[in-house]
Amino acid sequence: MIETKNCQYATNFRGWYVVSTYQPDGNTAWTPLYRWCEETFERRTWSYEGEGVFAFQNERDANWFTLRWI
Repeated sequence: MIETKNCQYATNFRGWYVVSTYQPDGNTAWTPLYRWCEETFERRTWSYEGEGVFAFQNERDANWFTLRWI
């Protein structure tokens, strides 16, 4: 996994890669990140866990998300 100072990583009970991050550029909503995930990944391979926490079935997708938003 890609390591940065602005996010934390873990795996959840399903073995998915969980990325917890701050809002980019001081946005007040997670909508841009959510929409990007909808457009980029198949819905069954990621989930929005709430308040900046996204889970990905594939490590590659978690890394791609991190490179885009962190």
